[in-house]
Amino acid sequence: MKKTLTFLMALAVSIMTLQASAAMYIVGSDPFGGWKTNAGMQMTQSGTTYTANATIDGTVYFVFATQLCSGAADWTTFANYRLGPKTNDYPVETGSTYTAYSGQGGNSFMFTGSGDYTITFNSSNNQFSFAEAGTPAGSSDLFILGEVNGNGWAPNVGVAMAYNEGTGLYTATVTTAGENEDYSYFCRHMEVHREPGQRHPACRECGWRRSSTLG
Repeated sequence: MKKTLTFLMALAVSIMTLQASAAMYIVGSDPFGGWKTNAGMQMTQSGTTYTANATIDGTVYFVFATQLCSGAADWTTFANYRLGPKTNDYPVETGSTYTAYSGQGGNSFMFTGSGDYTITFNSSNNQFSFAEAGTPAGSSDLFILGEVNGNGWAPNVGVAMAYNEGTGLYTATVTTAGENEDYSYFCRHMEVHREPGQRHPACRECGWRRSSTLG
């Protein structure tokens, strides 16, 4: 039996919401200012989306900030503007989405790479991602895996969901059919599932959902 379902999925996180008019900086080791509280890479704003391009060769450590300070080492004041991880040296990789939090002390993110990268930050939910330069903008970061739209069960094949910044919902309309048609797998890291049948260890936010409870 075939079913056509429309999925709506909201990802709730407890974060500080930023005003769309706020500035956004990346502060950290080079090329992000050399860990100075009055220097950083300012991101380009379009609504609630901020982007920056950086050339990275090796490992860099960084945080986001809504404002810079007048002094180069005013870490006490900078703490009011700083957005970082809950765990220090939290590893970031391309193809995944991460959340930056306020009030995390001296914790910083860590990224290792070689080449040109685009960093995208969404101030509506404080989520960000790294992508190799040239990755199409607006690519979905949430996919439906399973027996949908003629697909089989493979973790590297899925249907991209569209994100609406106004409602905070991901949506997709799909047709399900198969022995396990009532179940789907929602994944935020499909592009790092390299081999069919393998679940990438970074997929902490992936999970099974019964389709009939969401349609």
